[in-house]
Amino acid sequence: MAAKEVRYGIVGVGMMGREHLHNLAHLAAEVGWEQSVEVRVTGLADPHRESLRLGLQVAAELGLPAPQVKPLAPDAPDGPVSSPSINLIHRIAIKLNK
Repeated sequence: MAAKEVRYGIVGVGMMGREHLHNLAHLAAEVGWEQSVEVRVTGLADPHRESLRLGLQVAAELGLPAPQVKPLAPDAPDGPVSSPSINLIHRIAIKLNK
């Protein structure tokens, strides 16, 4: 039986997004060993080119297959991991509370 594949996309590959890459690599190792589930990161998105470069570098260092760094279709993720900067969250919160 083929392994079930769960695909993730990470939106925001700054410090927290790269931490999510580490967590997903750890998860991939754990569930791959215990069950027939393959965890993959299929896409990275960030408006900051250096963050994308660092995200790809971390993925490679962790042994994850190279994720896409453009629109996520046709290999769309099953679940996104969003890691916007705290500054963005703060600006949104201020707008929502006006």
